[in-house]
Amino acid sequence: MRRQALRSRLRANLELQVAAALLTGGLAATADVVVLAIRGGDEAPLGLAWIAGLGFVLPVAAIAGLALGLAQWALSDAPWLANVRRGASRVALGTRDPEGFSRNLALALALALGVVGMRTLAAQFAARFHDPSLIAWATGLAAPVVLLGVTIVAAAFDAAARPVARRLGGFATPRNALLLLLGAGASVAVWAGLTYESALQQIDVLAYVWLPALGLVHALAWFVLQRTSRGAARGRRRVLLVGTLVLIATAGYDLATYGERAALTGPYESDTVMGRALARAHRQLADRDRDGHAWAYGGEDCNDADAFVFPGAVDHEGDGIDADCYGGDGTPALEGLHGDGDFVGRPRALPRRPNVVLITIDALRPDRLGAYGYARPTSPRIDAFAAESVRFAEVVAPSSRSVRSIPAMFMGVYPSAIQYGGEFLYPSVHESNDLLAERLRAAGYVTHAHLGTDYFSRVRGFFQGFDSVTQPQHATRAQPVDAAIETLDAWSAQNEDGEDRQRPPLFLWVHLFNVHLPYLPDGVPSQFGPAEADWYDTEIVLADEQVGRLLDALRERGLDDSTVVVFASDHGEAHGEHGHVGHAFSLHEEEIRTPLIVRAPGVAPGVVETPVSLIDVAPTVLNLTGQSPPERPIAGRSLLRHLTDADAGTNDERPLFSELLPDGLFPFDQKSVRLGDEKLLWWVRDGRVAYYRLDEDPGETADLADAERPRARELQGLLRAFMATGRPSNQSDDIVRAHVRRSAPALDVRIDARYPGFTLLGYDVGPREVRVGETVDLEFYYRCDRSIARDYFFSIDLVGPDGYRVHDFGAPHYPVYGAYHTPQWEAGEVVHDPIRIVVPERVRRGTTFEAHLVVLDEDRRTRLRFRRADQTRSSLALGTFTVLPDEGGDDDEEAAADGGSDAPDAGAAGAEASVEANPDPER
Repeated sequence: MRRQALRSRLRANLELQVAAALLTGGLAATADVVVLAIRGGDEAPLGLAWIAGLGFVLPVAAIAGLALGLAQWALSDAPWLANVRRGASRVALGTRDPEGFSRNLALALALALGVVGMRTLAAQFAARFHDPSLIAWATGLAAPVVLLGVTIVAAAFDAAARPVARRLGGFATPRNALLLLLGAGASVAVWAGLTYESALQQIDVLAYVWLPALGLVHALAWFVLQRTSRGAARGRRRVLLVGTLVLIATAGYDLATYGERAALTGPYESDTVMGRALARAHRQLADRDRDGHAWAYGGEDCNDADAFVFPGAVDHEGDGIDADCYGGDGTPALEGLHGDGDFVGRPRALPRRPNVVLITIDALRPDRLGAYGYARPTSPRIDAFAAESVRFAEVVAPSSRSVRSIPAMFMGVYPSAIQYGGEFLYPSVHESNDLLAERLRAAGYVTHAHLGTDYFSRVRGFFQGFDSVTQPQHATRAQPVDAAIETLDAWSAQNEDGEDRQRPPLFLWVHLFNVHLPYLPDGVPSQFGPAEADWYDTEIVLADEQVGRLLDALRERGLDDSTVVVFASDHGEAHGEHGHVGHAFSLHEEEIRTPLIVRAPGVAPGVVETPVSLIDVAPTVLNLTGQSPPERPIAGRSLLRHLTDADAGTNDERPLFSELLPDGLFPFDQKSVRLGDEKLLWWVRDGRVAYYRLDEDPGETADLADAERPRARELQGLLRAFMATGRPSNQSDDIVRAHVRRSAPALDVRIDARYPGFTLLGYDVGPREVRVGETVDLEFYYRCDRSIARDYFFSIDLVGPDGYRVHDFGAPHYPVYGAYHTPQWEAGEVVHDPIRIVVPERVRRGTTFEAHLVVLDEDRRTRLRFRRADQTRSSLALGTFTVLPDEGGDDDEEAAADGGSDAPDAGAAGAEASVEANPDPER
């Protein structure tokens, strides 16, 4: 009997609490739609917002009701609650109780004052202290003071209200106290909505009183349902059934469709009280891979099982992964990154069209060669070759993975600028890329490649431009050089009559693979010891012998005076440093430092200390062979000026980048930048950075990211800007496809500003406080309302106090990186226009800049006016951005003076401020 009674009581408690919670949730969703109607105006889809609200609120309400029902059942027999239960059972809503009337009002006042007081103090502490721990400590210490204060105020209110309550006669009942509280809450809601533009831009009063009001409504609903007669139990169950059906229908609707309509998601998440919190909470629950984006509720994660794939992720074009869920990516190049290859005049002693022999050894570290200071005799032939050549002392590979590094070396661009194919494990090199062998073959060269591995046979497009390629499946150490010597003999036989004009020049690539893991697989004994690093050194000795054989073959055939020989590697190799063995795991020096040695007729031997990149090989070879600069901009630079003058570019502050792009085999997403002796590594997925000074710490053992945070952040800003670089301009179709959408996501700031032909829906914004080297991030979403005939020009203008401006600190641009002009827009589509403005070094620290968006007509002088909230303007205020002072240092007054004297860009909004006779206040 007791067990049956417990079950019956549990069922009754659950039914009662869940029914009350569902009623409260429905009322909350309805009230939020009323708030939306007041705040959002006529354009907000109130019906859909109500359905969305029910779908978000009712599941939470049901869970809360179940928890309350279980708690009520568990505590129903607690002895210490017996008096409370007896008191509650005697409570009559309509019975005169002056003391209870005033006490309830006093408790409600105390709760409201406590919430508002704590929230206000927390906001003040957050504005004063930027350290989260200090904010938490200050808020915690203030809590007892606030509690004491509100208790005193509530007691005083109760004492003052009791005489008044006694005079109210039969009005002073618990029911009327609840009605007064509900009426006051509704009045606050109406007032908050009506005064939203003025009062609630700073403090949202509704957010403070909403949860207490819901708790009060739930208590009232429970009390009413609990006091009904037993005959109404069937009615309560009907309410529960209907509420459950509504919950299932609306929750399923949200799961399937929420986020598809920006007209709903924008207003609902910005103009309601619960919208943003509820939507984000549901997205987090649906976010299986915890990358911050869900597959439902507008999260738009196209692969919620892969944390590397989510909307807004950095998507390296053609790497086989649609990382940002938009089908591709592309942005303009970092300022000064791409150019024409920096070609210079060739030495007179260099033949007009010299032969080129490129020798590469996979995974070869330069610090294991005698020419680079290694004590062991691993490389006598390479060392002798270096002594008669130009040796580059510090060379950075663009990646520590071959399938990224070698194509980048052959193209003169960084891996993320290459267009790859759709392969997942081995990303192919798309035929639209322009590789070194293609350029030389077009110039009349015969091109041959001989490799000691078949690994690259898996990579389609890898050998573009080669007339022949040999890559045996199980090559011996000698096979690549044997094949190369046969090619030399066959090529030499083309000129049996001795007339050089009948023999085309030769481009020969020989790639040795034996230094790659596994070492000594055929059982050849180690020459240095039993450790794996000793085996590695032994493989270098064996590779050195093959390099010597090839160099001897060139000399024996009399080709030294007509041949450029380039010796390099594709990346380095780790031997336990930083916890890795092998390569393609990180961008530490042991994995990305490579040798580079160049011997050219007429060029004196020497050593170049200036850091260079492996992507400089392609423009150097093209320059040496007399080719014209590439038509497409490249990041690589010809090293010919260093070959003729070792000191050339000693003071060059050129940043050198390296990348690990995630793919099916190596899911690492890392970036690094080398600037002089400084280096910053960024693990993009983890958000971790490491900063080193290589002149003092070549082994990268002392991370200075915390000790020198301002400089680390500045270099990270360079990496952010580098990550925003895209492919050349002829790939603009991919860029457009990546930034045209059916609808906009939930936006940080909703605008709905109507321009001629399109509407600015709103924008997402990054941090409002940035430092030098970081970026001001804005992402605009425009809806095309009808066809646009004129080519509009957009400008983000940043203006400091007294009109202070800094050159290049702004964003005058055509939409979508200049790839999608307004006459190309189609009605109904949403255009995503991301803007990232790097904070320049010369900006005055501590300055707050007002940001404005101005849209200019195609003459780039006449401002377009927009309509918003029954007002017409021409300059849209985007808020402020503050450039924070450098940590641990004073402001750079000289830089500030330089920045302050700069004029705005021609065509930028600020340059045309005199167009209108009546300046707009928001300007």
